[in-house]
Amino acid sequence: MYNRLQPVHPDGSDAFAPIPRSLCQGDLAALMARSGGRWPFPMTSAVSVRRSLWQRIGDIPDSFRISADAWLVGIYPFFARVAALPEVLGFYLIHANNWYRAQDDAEMLQKRMVHWAATVAASNEFLITHDLPHRLELDDHFPYQVARARLEGAAPSARLDLLWNGLRDPGEPNLARRILDCLRAMQQVSSAGIGGADPVRAR
Repeated sequence: MYNRLQPVHPDGSDAFAPIPRSLCQGDLAALMARSGGRWPFPMTSAVSVRRSLWQRIGDIPDSFRISADAWLVGIYPFFARVAALPEVLGFYLIHANNWYRAQDDAEMLQKRMVHWAATVAASNEFLITHDLPHRLELDDHFPYQVARARLEGAAPSARLDLLWNGLRDPGEPNLARRILDCLRAMQQVSSAGIGGADPVRAR
């Protein structure tokens, strides 16, 4: 079960709308298997789980030094149904060191791609170990594909393919938000790119 958080600046003022914007509940495993393991997930401070589920999942893998919530909220839905509370029941402080930020430079995009690839690889290993049928693919991970295109550049035909993939992205279930996210993403992709990328892909 999870709730929304209100992002705030250090002075306590609201930074932007409560997160996550879209709420998902029920059995999310099939959705996540089609989106590279993504859903509009909450921060871990907004999540509550049964002790039995926590013990079943076990320790966070040692490879997760940052954004461990991506591991937890990416694995829980494969083992349990999800319930969402629309109320804002906490705050999320926005500062210079946040993983969550409005705009990424080339260095941050590369870090994100490596992290996403590692998350997909660790998730697949975990799913295999627990004899679960689902598998994740980076090719289904729309933010990963956008980051690669932003770094390496993309020809017009490739940008159209990326746009089409984004419009069908199950990682954002709200159609209006999905369209807006796609349009914003495409504005950041050019033919030239902003820097080379050599991320580690999940195996």
